[in-house]
Amino acid sequence: MVSIGVIGVGKWGLNHLRSLREIKCNLVGVSDVDVTKREIAEKYKVTFFEDYMKLLEKVDAVVIATPTDTHYDVVKN
Repeated sequence: MVSIGVIGVGKWGLNHLRSLREIKCNLVGVSDVDVTKREIAEKYKVTFFEDYMKLLEKVDAVVIATPTDTHYDVVKN
């Protein structure tokens, strides 16, 4: 089973979380620069990562749901 994480849990990240919950995958965690989003991780019973690089160590794939202008920087890391 593929282990997946979500980077960015704003509006689009929440949409992806709802969809991922419906498919066969191991939803490992979420990452966001806004630490108040930890509540979302608790709701979905996954780990919250303040540093998305730590999340990357734990998953096979990620959904990048950060603001569009930040996608390149996330991917190049």
